[in-house]
Amino acid sequence: MRPTDPPPPEPPRIPSQRRPRASVTTAAQACRVLGVPAHASVEQRKAAWRRLVRALHPDSPGGGDPPRFAEVQEAHVLLEAQTPGPGTALVPAARPYRAVPRPPMYGAGTVGEQVDAYA
Repeated sequence: MRPTDPPPPEPPRIPSQRRPRASVTTAAQACRVLGVPAHASVEQRKAAWRRLVRALHPDSPGGGDPPRFAEVQEAHVLLEAQTPGPGTALVPAARPYRAVPRPPMYGAGTVGEQVDAYA
């Protein structure tokens, strides 16, 4: 193909093919996908997710809607990752690890004499 040739035409789209949906990246988008307000409680979000999953699952009566089902699942996973589990607010943050130098070994000779115990 020469640089002056026009690009080849795109193949025709089959009407049943859908364009891939944009991925859910924020909590606000996830709430919009689930159909709940952004300030909804965890219980309200889960109830909306369960309702949508039952209706959209590919194995449900009527065939469901697999692309929309995947989008609802993605929204649910995003919101679950941002939701703290039970008891996590009570656990203090871990301290960063700090290496402590080893003390010298004493005791093989006279009092106060340093011994190389690793030789």
